[in-house]
Amino acid sequence: MRRPRAAKPFAVLAFSLWLGACASEPELPGDWNRVRSDELETLVASDPALAFEEAVYLAELGDAAKRESWRRIARGAAAEIASRLENAAADPGADPALALSALRSARSLASHPLAAPLFEGARLGPGTESHFLLAKAENFWNGGKEAAAFAVFLEAFELGAMGGTELGTWTARAMDGRNRAVLRTILARAPAALDGPMSAYASGSDPMRELLRGTVTIWVNKGIRVDRGVGTPERVIGSGFFIDRSGYILTNYHVIASEVDPEYEGFSRLSVRLPGSSELRVPARVVGWDPVFDLALLKTEAVPEFWLSFSGRSAFAPGDRIYAIGSPVGLESTVTSGIVSATGRRFLELGDAVQVDVAVNPGNSGGPLLDERGELAGIVFAGMPQFQGLNFAVPSRWIVALLPGLYDGGETVHAWTGLAFHEDPAPPELLYAFPGAPRAPNRGDRLASVDGVAVSALVEAQALLLDRVPGTLVNLGFESVSGAYVVPVALRPRPERPVDEALRRDVRENLYPVLFGMRLEARPGGLLGKGGFSVEKVWFGGAADESGLSESDPLLVQDFELLEEERVAVLRLYVKRRKAGFLDALIAIPGLLDVSSFL
Repeated sequence: MRRPRAAKPFAVLAFSLWLGACASEPELPGDWNRVRSDELETLVASDPALAFEEAVYLAELGDAAKRESWRRIARGAAAEIASRLENAAADPGADPALALSALRSARSLASHPLAAPLFEGARLGPGTESHFLLAKAENFWNGGKEAAAFAVFLEAFELGAMGGTELGTWTARAMDGRNRAVLRTILARAPAALDGPMSAYASGSDPMRELLRGTVTIWVNKGIRVDRGVGTPERVIGSGFFIDRSGYILTNYHVIASEVDPEYEGFSRLSVRLPGSSELRVPARVVGWDPVFDLALLKTEAVPEFWLSFSGRSAFAPGDRIYAIGSPVGLESTVTSGIVSATGRRFLELGDAVQVDVAVNPGNSGGPLLDERGELAGIVFAGMPQFQGLNFAVPSRWIVALLPGLYDGGETVHAWTGLAFHEDPAPPELLYAFPGAPRAPNRGDRLASVDGVAVSALVEAQALLLDRVPGTLVNLGFESVSGAYVVPVALRPRPERPVDEALRRDVRENLYPVLFGMRLEARPGGLLGKGGFSVEKVWFGGAADESGLSESDPLLVQDFELLEEERVAVLRLYVKRRKAGFLDALIAIPGLLDVSSFL
């Protein structure tokens, strides 16, 4: 199975913010001490979070004569966010997504000295967030998007600030929609909300024969491929499953990529084969897709006989029994079983994956991974045919978090800070800042918290930002040799391929810590003469470390090559390694282009 956007550690083994100012926004000069107030003030109305971030930076580190001007702009940006929150709270028809963004930005501002007075007495607690989330869930429900509605409802329910009437409404909806996973979640925390039949249904499980009726085979007809005058049909076969009674289906992005990839120029036609129907295929369309997590949401007009329910709240441990349903090589309704081999595998650019030994083959991509109760544990997305029993799935907790965005339609736009980190040892150490990323954090400082929530691993920080949208303000806490500090950061839209974009916009040597796990220092008069470098730092577990490089090794860079198809960068070096008695060596170090280092 293909994984076009996942990290590719086996490719290496086998080989041994901001995208720029938007059109409506001014491009700020590079000399920050000379930025005019009116240039930054134009951002206050269009992007108050970014205006606050930049104004605070300039007020602390810019021209002393202008610092009061920067503080005034920062207060103006905070006032704009406060106004947006107040308007959203007063308007029942306000966009819940924008209201949530304003609320989360306001929480970050409430702890900053320049903005705190504006939010005294403001309702920033769980009750307000639950109110906005329930409004968002109601919008999804009224639009016939049940799975997204339940996903957002569960987020509100977890906050613990919900009235009995609201809980009763959603409990009845879950029962009517045969959603055991949602009912099971409610039963665990508020058992009084369920009557006897509801409790009995929530405590039960679906038999495998029913689960099979909820899975489908995905067919993508790509026409005829002509090779040396001989034409052969070209097609992609994958798996998927219904997630509500309206005919929405989840699968992998790479299965249906030709339907939405603007770079694909050939023929592509998507259809779905329903369970128990070997001949009939019904048309389907792609609603939303996320290449980073390899997920796609499809819609068909077929009425499903069964659909899978999920909450994303299940925790998995090595040794847990799991089942996979799919259509390997087109053999529909195939069930295989196995165990969870490992969790927390950094196999994706964001988040993590679960490793399983359940048998999967080409055609299983996009099929459900189920626990012993029949609840969705994940979606199979990768197998290694050359390595028996080495397969991976996207855990359900990420799927639930991403589902509302998939229902919104189009390609998912993730929010990010543009900062890259190294994780070993914890907490994560800042390696690199994407051009246009926040300037306040210093290289080598360690990420300690996100909006006051302590983090010890980068995946924890990524999870906290997953439901944030670009334009939201967050507080990043750092630890440095001189003490702890907090930086307000406006989230930017994440580039489709961060490393590729950074290589186009920055000096490639600045990317060496991210790509190869090392930082070089120019030493033109050193052991190797003009054009020489020495290794300033090597990070444990990186490509440079695994290649035997160590700090202070002198070297010359011979070549830097991008292998786009393999998604690998190759750095060729002439080096005198201290560990090898300064013997001359020519080495090639591979580095992944799809990295999991960015927050």
